Amino acid sequence: MNEPLLLGLLAGITIFLGLPILALNKLKEKQMILTIFACGILIFLLVEIVAHAFEEIEEEIENALEKKISVIPALTTISLFLISLTVMMLAFALFEETFFKAQKTDEQKAFIQALLIAISIGVHNLSEGLLIGNSYSQGATRFALFLAIGFAIHNATEGFAIFTPLKITLKNMKKLLALGAIGGLPTLFGAWLGTMFHSVSALIVFSGIASGGLVYVIWQILAHIKEGNKIHTTTMLAAGFVFTALTELFLEISEHL
Repeated sequence: MNEPLLLGLLAGITIFLGLPILALNKLKEKQMILTIFACGILIFLLVEIVAHAFEEIEEEIENALEKKISVIPALTTISLFLISLTVMMLAFALFEETFFKAQKTDEQKAFIQALLIAISIGVHNLSEGLLIGNSYSQGATRFALFLAIGFAIHNATEGFAIFTPLKITLKNMKKLLALGAIGGLPTLFGAWLGTMFHSVSALIVFSGIASGGLVYVIWQILAHIKEGNKIHTTTMLAAGFVFTALTELFLEISEHL
């Protein structure tokens, strides 16, 4: 039972690798550039989550059509995804409006943004932990290890998105560690949970929740980017997207070597 927990921990703890890198003084001076880059990472993550969810849904529909059975379960699954996405977006908006409406300092706004990003990524990482636990419980220990390593590399890039809004200082260290735990450690809980049950519906719901959170966060980041050089902004968005896409491609190729 300890092995899947260790794999879940491995997959999530790498999210803290962004801290020492962002602590470099040269990077602090380019906070807005890094924020846009991190937004590109989040956009790729959103595309990846939605694509994976719809792969599961399409497979369920195809199986129903081939076996000539009702497609209502498949339609229920897609409804779960869309409802989860919508509820999460509304929850984030309500959360920000209700509890932080009076907080207007730049530091407070930055913390709110980082917190919402961490929650979104944490929900997504919970589903990744479920995949690790499911694979291990079904005897695919080698595949579970590969998943853990792959998610660990992926989470290292996601750490940038969480920590970029805040200044990396000793004063903020408790907040930063808490945000990292919210974003990364759900893989640990997910891996434990995944050894006990397997549910496509649960994965779809978690995917919908994560997608809704990411849509809201990406919208907020883009809305707060000041008017500037659109070419530079677009370039950094694309750079973040391509960087994460290449990381994902590397992992896919490694799986088949």
